[in-house]
Amino acid sequence: MKTQLFTIQQYAELHEIGKRTLHFYDQIGLFSPAVKKENGYRYYSLAQGAVLEMILTLRELDMPLDVIKRYMQKRNPEDFDTLLVQKQREIQEKIAQLKEIKTLLNIKREQLNDLKSDLAAIEVVPCKAKRYAVTPVADADSYVDAMIQHGKSLPHHLFNMELGTMNHSDHLFDGLYNHTDAIFSNMGARRGNHERAAGNYVRAFHQGDFNDLSATYRRILDYCRQNALRPEGYAYEVGVNDLCVMEMDEYVTMIEVRVRDC
Repeated sequence: MKTQLFTIQQYAELHEIGKRTLHFYDQIGLFSPAVKKENGYRYYSLAQGAVLEMILTLRELDMPLDVIKRYMQKRNPEDFDTLLVQKQREIQEKIAQLKEIKTLLNIKREQLNDLKSDLAAIEVVPCKAKRYAVTPVADADSYVDAMIQHGKSLPHHLFNMELGTMNHSDHLFDGLYNHTDAIFSNMGARRGNHERAAGNYVRAFHQGDFNDLSATYRRILDYCRQNALRPEGYAYEVGVNDLCVMEMDEYVTMIEVRVRDC
């Protein structure tokens, strides 16, 4: 039985790739036709199919061409196993990264869902414990440096996370409504250096410029006095629509501070 040969067009159709891919692989010495005739015609054999499919599979796994080429020049079970183990490790790392990103997307959607609330209302809501990555702010002059330091410590882009500031409730009683003790980010599945305790939190929304939260904090303190509640620990301030507003007066800051009965 004669060896069945395929033209470059037929071979490209057989393996569902473009002719240019086969030309390129030939140019770089990765995969060449079984037969090259004097008239310039090139033919591939059916027996070459397993090799090409392996190359295409390794490319689907994002393996660099130079790594594939080195392996193809000296194929053996030991080196192939090493390639597979390395790729398995990379895939596991990618899966972990994608899970983190999925968690961050869920956080953003939860924040947007908060916009469906009555933004003028103040209410007490039960909150689960959360782990935050926190960077202290020594004073107003060090805020910018602290924000830069905080950004460098995060695994993802700063504003793609739940980013906020913390103001201790002791400052609220002193009228320091725009004080910042620390910058925080929700780390998703990663463990942070600060635990926000579970409990009942007063939640209020501030609409407009987040540089002055005085009016909303006064409303929160009035609400607490009227309902025999006392704020304790930190007040957590986070922008819930920071990535989807055009003007500062559209900006919404959610403030949550844990409370206990007086």
